[in-house]
Amino acid sequence: LRHRIDINMFIFDYQGYGRSQGEPTEQGTYRDARAALEYVVSRPGTDPKKIVYFGRSLGAAVAVELATEEPPAGMVLISPFSSLEEMGRLAFPHLPVGWILKGRYDSMSRISRIHTPLLIIHGDQDQTVPIEQGKALYTAANEPKSFCPLTIAGHNDTYLNGGSEYWDALERFAAAAKKRNSIP
Repeated sequence: LRHRIDINMFIFDYQGYGRSQGEPTEQGTYRDARAALEYVVSRPGTDPKKIVYFGRSLGAAVAVELATEEPPAGMVLISPFSSLEEMGRLAFPHLPVGWILKGRYDSMSRISRIHTPLLIIHGDQDQTVPIEQGKALYTAANEPKSFCPLTIAGHNDTYLNGGSEYWDALERFAAAAKKRNSIP
């Protein structure tokens, strides 16, 4: 690859996902994100003012919620949805999904409270979370913000099928964050 984004990353699994034990719940994923942030901030040499949140799909909703409590230096959302209820309505338009759902993951009601640079990347062939969901969040978000639609990318292949559009958008965002925050 010709793309090199010079950043440090911390990746974790929510309870009940990946190698983590437990039952996944909305509040549990929010607690896990706060615990992960607390751990990263506790590491020697970590400047909390230089942390950028990166969330994909469900992780995007968790990043948005965390950003309302602990504003980051920036936020990248890949294939985000506006809310679980809205996704349920799209999938089952004739059912009262609001009554059935156990969680909300309502990014739409939170995104306007966030005042941090935002990049949303979404594949235009996403069959899981339609690109309109990402566009709706983008529209509701505060500046500075950018939206990167990826042609021929679906839900789980944005970094593969998005090609240079995906990596260039991340590089531009990282470069702008470094410049804004004087990150070496």
